[in-house]
This record gives sequence, structure tokens and C-alpha cells, in this order.
Amino acid sequence: MVKEFNSRGVSAPGGRYALTPAGLGRTLELIEEERYFAIMGPPRSGKSTLAYYLVEAINAKGRDYALCCSLAPLWGVRDREKALAKIPDLLSSAMAASDLIELKRKAGEASFPGPTYRGLKLTASLSHLAYELDKDLILIFDDVDSLAWSPLAYFLAQINQGRQDGPKPGVRFPKSLALLSQEDLEETLARIPSGDKPLERPGSLLNFLHSTVKLRNFTHEDIKNLYLQHTHLTGQTFTEPAIYRSFFWSHGQPSLVNALAAEALNHVLSPNSRQPVTAEVMDLAAQNLIASREVPIPALAERLKEPRIISILDPTLAGADREIFLNESDRKLCVELGLLTFRDKKAIAANPLVSEALSLLLTDQIQSRFDDNVGDFEWRTGDKILMTSLIKRFQTLWRERYFNVALKSEGLDEAFSDTLKKELIQLLEADITNDLLYQYVISRINELLTHRYSLAIYSLVLLAFVQKIVGSEALVIREYGEGRGGVEAQITYKGRTYILEMALTKNGPLDRHLARLNETLKGRGDQEGWLVIFNVNPGEPWENRLFTKVLTIEERVINVFGC
Repeated sequence: MVKEFNSRGVSAPGGRYALTPAGLGRTLELIEEERYFAIMGPPRSGKSTLAYYLVEAINAKGRDYALCCSLAPLWGVRDREKALAKIPDLLSSAMAASDLIELKRKAGEASFPGPTYRGLKLTASLSHLAYELDKDLILIFDDVDSLAWSPLAYFLAQINQGRQDGPKPGVRFPKSLALLSQEDLEETLARIPSGDKPLERPGSLLNFLHSTVKLRNFTHEDIKNLYLQHTHLTGQTFTEPAIYRSFFWSHGQPSLVNALAAEALNHVLSPNSRQPVTAEVMDLAAQNLIASREVPIPALAERLKEPRIISILDPTLAGADREIFLNESDRKLCVELGLLTFRDKKAIAANPLVSEALSLLLTDQIQSRFDDNVGDFEWRTGDKILMTSLIKRFQTLWRERYFNVALKSEGLDEAFSDTLKKELIQLLEADITNDLLYQYVISRINELLTHRYSLAIYSLVLLAFVQKIVGSEALVIREYGEGRGGVEAQITYKGRTYILEMALTKNGPLDRHLARLNETLKGRGDQEGWLVIFNVNPGEPWENRLFTKVLTIEERVINVFGC
């Protein structure tokens, strides 16, 4: 039997390698207790797979009917009446696709003829469906955050009403219900502009939820067990170092664990090969995913344009210190989306694959602004990169195009006007209780109106230039994090890695950056490194900005460049 590693859609046993979801036991307990609850996890973290296992487990027992209905087709439908009117049709389609004869039969009947109940059409439809079935209904709504703000609020309001009304004589409603989403629904509701709110306190719409189950990433043991399924089927092994490299690149994010294995088996090795998957093979698989822009993070390019995402990623990508008024809900959103995680309470990239996906998406757009002839110079000789020549070339370009490339980045990160408008409305309607809060709201509004990747843009432009020059001949890996003080790039060409550190003058004194780079070189056993310091003072004359000097620290050579 042929199976595959799956990074998209449901990883159901059969044609795909799959682990029993870690949250299955807890969610089955909640269903047994007849609870209404939420399941939350980053994109492609296994929510739909968990829903599949829930439906299979419940229907196998035969006591209840379980049905999963995806709301993904309602993406972009902003009119709440239209959105909610389509949900019964989606339920009918889900019933028609069910393996249960009774649900298939109900799907073929006239769709939800129940009367409108106090104007709550969805409530009436769900009540009618539950009443008509000969067993209790367990209902799972997937992709709940596909609903726009207003439809989402009214969707939750009608479920809330139905939960309160039933069970009563002659009234039934789903016995247990689960809502699957990427974001915390309470956070989503808190951002709804007041004009779209069905209640003064939208958080009360979630009163029917007993709890939220948060999906976790795979552990090292999980990855080993997943890969063992392939070994047992084919005899092809994953070495222990390969499993460690998979965890290094993915940090256990399920879709990435699967994507790495699929790339290793189908492209690094030939599909019919039985050669063991080694650490080197797994590293090549990661590099292929990065180079081909195939890291499976849906809608990432659009997310990077959102003001609240920019407000967190900008200082993180630049290694800047945390700002005093940094919005905690925005940081939480970046974690929920699988973009960031925390180490020692500081934001860093969720994993190396995500780090490169973020950086490449941003630098790709900057590269398009460079002329094709920017690479007309000797940047290598034999198997060696002429790093000093490369950075000097960049200094020249930086002076020529500073205001064009660095400060005018509208194509890189221009926010959607609708998203911007809604957050501004929310801020403008905030209850200002003291001067400090007033100052924060004013600064936040100013930031939303003018904010770009104003800190990260410096290192992004340099790395875009490097990527433009070396193309696919060299691998560029970045390391960044909140409070790090700068950004590190490892440029690997023909077996040799060059360490390039980038920092802003506002990130601290030169000695701080020199010490950090020296420690990196010492840990790697390298004897030479490169440091670029960007002067972010717009009034500084160019003769003070541009410089080159060579320093020796503990017998290691550090080439320092000013821009």
C-alpha cells in the first residue's frame, strides 16, 4: 500500500501517515460531558485532522451522530444575513458526504424547514435538525475564523441562544458542539468595531463555551513515531540525527514535520529509493522548501501586511528591544498564527523554516526594486565569497538609493485599508481614563497611520541585496529575535559559512555588537566575521555614515562597515 506524508488537509489513516491527535482524549471527554468548547491551533497544526478523528470515534460507538461542517466557503462574505443563510446548505453538504446512512438521508430531504424562531434562522435550523434525528447530534464547526467579524458575532449569538433554550419539551439542540479556529475567539471578538457588535460586551457571546483545547506541536518522540510508520511499511529508515534535524527545522509544527519528510523522500532522494534518510538529507529538504517558497504557511504574504502583525514583527526582525506599550494581544496573535514563539519571555521566530519563509517573502519584494546589473562585480573567486567586496558594493548602492529603497517600502508592507480603518475606529472609541493611556492611544494611532517595517527594513534591504547577488548558489539563513540587539545571517557557499551581523545605531554601542559577533565566531571556531552598522539618524551626513575598518578581537578579525 502506498502512503504519503501530508502537509495540507486532513491526515487521516489510510493513504496518509498520521498520528492519533494529542487532543483526542480530552475532546472526547468534553463531548461525553455534553460540553460546548473551542479547539484552537496555528495554521495546519492538525485541527481538521482532530475533527476527523472525533467524528470517526463518535460514530463508531453508535450512540450519537457526529458531523463536521467547514465554514471555509464563507470566507469573504461580510453580510451577516447572507453568511448565516448559507450555513444550512453547508450542513446539508456535510451530511451528504457523511458515511452515516441516516445523515445522508436527511441531507436529501427539504433543507431545514423549521420556522424562524425569534428571527434566529440558524438557531431554528440547528434545533430542527437535532429534533428530526433519532439520536443526539454532536456538531463540529471547522474554520470558524473564516467568518468576517459581523457574521461571526451573529453566528455565536445564535448558538448561544440555542444552547440557552434547550433542552426543553419539544426543543432540541446539538448535545455537544466544538468550534475550531486559528485565533482565540475572545480576542477576535474584542477587536470588532462597536458598530458591528450585537451586544455591548461581545465576550458574553462565548458564555456557552466550557473551555478551549489548544493543540500542541509534535514532540521529538511524536516525530519518531510518525516516521516509523514509513519504516514499517517500506523498510526505509530515518536515522536518529535526521529526526533531530526535523525537530530543529520545524520545532514540531505538524505540517512542517510532514513537509520535510515528503521533500526528503520525493525530491532529495528518489521516490523508489530505500536509502536511509540522514541528517544531511533532511537539511537539503529544508533548504529546498525554503528556496522553492514551499513552507506551508497559508496566506502568510497577506498577513505580513496587517498593521498589528507589522507592529510585532518589525522590532522582532530587527532584534530591537521590546517597547513599553507593545500590544500583548498582537504578540499573542503572532504566536497563534505560528509565526513566533517565546524564549525567556522574548519573541523569536517559531522555527527556522518559518524564519526563512518570513524573511524571504519580505526580501523578495525588495529584490524586485534592484536593477539586474547590481551584480556586475566580482563577488566570488573559486570557492570563496568576497564578502568585503560584496558589502562595499552595497555601501555604494545604499548611498545612491537610500531614500528610494530603505524609507519608501509601501510595496513591502502597505496595510489593507479596511483592517487599518477598523483598528483606528476601535482606538478612537476607547474609553480614555488617564493621560498615560491617552498618550498611548495617540502614539498607536500615529503608528498605524505611518508604520512600516521601519526598523527591520535596514537588514532586509541588505539581505535582499545579498540574495540578489548570490541567487541559488548560496544558502542564506537568518537568526533574529526581540531584544537580541541585531540580526545574524549565515551565508553558506561551497561548504564554507560566512557570519554577517547587522545592527542599528539605536540598538546599542558598537562594543555590544562586536562582543556578540565575537562570541558567535568563537562558538563556531571561525576566525573572521562581518558587521554592518546602520545609522538611523536621518540628519547624519554621509561622510559619517559610510566607513570601513578592520578590528582584531582575541585574534579574530572583524570587518566593520558603516551605512
